[in-house]
Amino acid sequence: KKLARTGSPAAAPTLVGACYGPARYCHAAALIMQLQRQLGSHKMGCSTVAKWLRWVLATAALQDSKVFAYFHEQKKNLSLEQQDSSEYQQALQDPSMQTKLVTQQIYTTNPMCIRSYCVNPVIPGLMQFGQNMLSLNEQKTWNCMESRNTWKLAGICKRVVMGYNFALPAATIDGQPAPQADVAVQQARQALSAYVAHLSGLGFDLWTHREPWKMNDCIQSIWKMACYTHFPRCNTVEQGKYLRPCAGSCSRYISKCQVECCDDGLQCVFTHGRKMKDGTVVIEEGYAPHVGPSPLCTGGTKHPQVGLLLVAAVILASLTQ
Repeated sequence: KKLARTGSPAAAPTLVGACYGPARYCHAAALIMQLQRQLGSHKMGCSTVAKWLRWVLATAALQDSKVFAYFHEQKKNLSLEQQDSSEYQQALQDPSMQTKLVTQQIYTTNPMCIRSYCVNPVIPGLMQFGQNMLSLNEQKTWNCMESRNTWKLAGICKRVVMGYNFALPAATIDGQPAPQADVAVQQARQALSAYVAHLSGLGFDLWTHREPWKMNDCIQSIWKMACYTHFPRCNTVEQGKYLRPCAGSCSRYISKCQVECCDDGLQCVFTHGRKMKDGTVVIEEGYAPHVGPSPLCTGGTKHPQVGLLLVAAVILASLTQ
């Protein structure tokens, strides 16, 4: 209100420097900075409501700055006569044009939406070094485990894969097939790397989460998604083909960790093209559109110990006969 009484500054400072736009935008920028300074100095500045209000103010300032950037870029391509024309001046004040621009430049126009745990990759184990791990795994040939004790070599994933018959990628050493034991150890390392990377991205400390099976549902869902990605279920329908993690397991992670990205990018089932550096377009797909447990995808086992108990029961029954 104080700034409103004194009038609009000619070049009020904004979040990105001096303001060279119309006076009403400079005035709004000055008000935003004034409110942010007051929130920072007030005893309630660290409250959740204050943080949300600061986010709303920053989003509003970002929208206005994008409108200015667009108009400034368009203005450079116009002659002096065109800039002074009534049509151009009316376009500057057209709310529909500004709204259309803003909705194209930002992910959401909903100020109530607050991003939470929206990291890259958004789903544990989905990407590694800029490549889609699901697509890479689908290019390999997968063989079902040969020994029922192979699960013991799965490292951090032992308690997950003991509940189902999993597969390992076909590998060679000096032209000869690599032992599945060595391949299982390598897959365990990749799963651990995916688990640690996602924990770090969310701000969790590995040393306090070394036993994910004892943690909350969010940590357990991260752990299971990493394991499902690198230890797929044995495919009894199409032998040798990779079974992607179930979309149900992906949705469970989003729900348990309360992930929110405020856009359409948070999807478990998707198909889109990604342009590579050489100009080629690679089609990438997300998780299998099924809710596990299912023979068409990996995951969904609520009690991993069930599989091991069934095996033990069969062995015990055979010994008693």
